[in-house]
Amino acid sequence: MATNKAKRSNPLAQHQPTRRRPNPLATPQLYDVLNNLNRGYGTVLVSLDNLELMNTATRPQVLPAECLRDLRNRTEELRALANRELLAVLTGRS
Repeated sequence: MATNKAKRSNPLAQHQPTRRRPNPLATPQLYDVLNNLNRGYGTVLVSLDNLELMNTATRPQVLPAECLRDLRNRTEELRALANRELLAVLTGRS
């Protein structure tokens, strides 16, 4: 006669996922600082957009369009790099 009880394997024999210890640096204040940093980069990008609008409205141009484009690209690249490195530290992957 068959039994209705399922056999369970030994829990120690099964693979246990490793748990990361919480990072004591990952506090709400640190996330607020990261948010403020990104807001600052956003302000710079909006200002560069405004300069570009002013630049296209005036002849001759105040600043070369290529210069504004390069500044914008470098600002976006710096923001991405800062976010990647700071989040890697927060998650313990540094």
